Amino acid sequence: MNGLCTRVHTLLLVLVATTACHGTGGSYFQRSASQPEPNAALQALVEGDGLRAAAAALQLTPAERTQLVDQTRRFYKVEHHQLIWSDGGRPSKRAVQLATIVGTAEDNGLPAGLYPLPFETTGQTAISADRAPELDIRATLSFFRYFLHLSAGRLDPHVLEAQWTLKPEKPDLVGALTSAVDANNLTQAVNALTPHAPQYVELQKALKKYRAIATKGGWPAIQLNARLKPGSRSPDIAALRARLAAEGDFSEARGNEQGEQAGVYDEAVVDALKRFEERHRLKPDGLLDREAIAAMNVPVDERIKQIALAMERWRWLPDQLPDRYLLVNVPDYRLDAIEGGKSVLTMRVVVGAPDKMTPIFADKMEYLIFSPYWNIPPDIAQNETLPRASRDPDYLTRNNMEVVDASGRVVDPSDADWSGDKGSLRIRQRPGDGNALGGVKFVFPNNFNVYLHDTNAATLFDRLERGLSHGCVRVEEPARLAEYVLRDQPEWTAARIQEAMQAGQEQRVNLKAPIPVYILYMTAWVHEGGVRFLKDIYGHDAEQEAKLWADSN
Repeated sequence: MNGLCTRVHTLLLVLVATTACHGTGGSYFQRSASQPEPNAALQALVEGDGLRAAAAALQLTPAERTQLVDQTRRFYKVEHHQLIWSDGGRPSKRAVQLATIVGTAEDNGLPAGLYPLPFETTGQTAISADRAPELDIRATLSFFRYFLHLSAGRLDPHVLEAQWTLKPEKPDLVGALTSAVDANNLTQAVNALTPHAPQYVELQKALKKYRAIATKGGWPAIQLNARLKPGSRSPDIAALRARLAAEGDFSEARGNEQGEQAGVYDEAVVDALKRFEERHRLKPDGLLDREAIAAMNVPVDERIKQIALAMERWRWLPDQLPDRYLLVNVPDYRLDAIEGGKSVLTMRVVVGAPDKMTPIFADKMEYLIFSPYWNIPPDIAQNETLPRASRDPDYLTRNNMEVVDASGRVVDPSDADWSGDKGSLRIRQRPGDGNALGGVKFVFPNNFNVYLHDTNAATLFDRLERGLSHGCVRVEEPARLAEYVLRDQPEWTAARIQEAMQAGQEQRVNLKAPIPVYILYMTAWVHEGGVRFLKDIYGHDAEQEAKLWADSN
């Protein structure tokens, strides 16, 4: 059972229990012993064109319109076509709860304008009997839309990008809403459907912080033409201090304790800049250069969108992540082993280049291969290996490569006929020191043929920007990662792992229990109390932000 289904199932159990505790007397959410007659006007709207017209007014996508109309129709059928949001010509207590709930949409990075309510819930708003059915339907559609967006996100990423397969499931929320209405627990229903991942909660806090900064006018622009070094003097230092203080990198109190002068680029300001640079994946050298200034001058509204987009992407994940899993955040070039919501192992990685993107997906690691062959993918063989071999007859031999046929038989390169069936011959690199996969690869079978692996180019990990591979993920410390994933198999000691990595003989080792692997793309990440804003190396942010905010004005 996936995370969303688990979330809805848990919600239903809680609400059923709550309903039982309420008993049968006196609650305005309880149905009477004899079911009242359906509201004929409401039923006619729901079963006719009125519901579709109300949905069309919300400017939904075709898929969303179909889903919301279906769920609304099912909901009112379960409720025997009774009015939900009005009572005695006034908005009901449920409607007041609904207004409060929708009013918190912005706290989750969701534009409140997408969930309009057709009536005011303050004062003495009157709802006439002839308009009540239409208004009821419109309120229900808005609530369902909010339910769906909060639990599964506004976008289907796979529709936008074929290599992004973290496809959120749209659960049937009719039962959840019905139980919530009956139990007077609309707020509890929404809380149960809100993501609870620790990183999502931290992003909520960050969103509130950055919106407060925006309310105060944002931060000052930095316009320095000269590169500042420690000890430099400039009348622009005061603006730099204010800019660094806006996000909490610089503390005025700490600077005053050190006796700093407003126009001097001294230790307190240098340290603050280093913190800023680290949060933005810039070289933390404390030298104010064009790249640091460009990051400082990104408007606060853009940072707010970046945070809200990260929250959207968390909604595409299961609410209940496994207790133990591996997480690769592509824009951060980093792998973490997560246990109980906390990182217990971290290392740098190399990911796909912008023209050879690492796909964004989740799967389960099932086995390792020590001293692996590298079976060169057909596109790399066609575009890179064969052209080099045609120019240099010794290229394959020098790089420890061999040609094999479909049966695995080694073929003399001089006898290879590449004009026939493309699948009949392939090139592979033998295990050894020069092997592109190094001493081990970590396999989680997937349609992209992407895996984690060692590398023979360890110096690449020293680079700040590490989008350099053909799509697979190279790990900085493969032996440590192998020890971690094999820790439940004590026969695989550190010494034995090193021996297997250097054996030159391919060996497969199955894991006792598969380990989930999540390859994500998060350009806003809360770490040690600050938000890390990362470069949009593949352009996913630009595409998805344009879609998210195109219809929210």
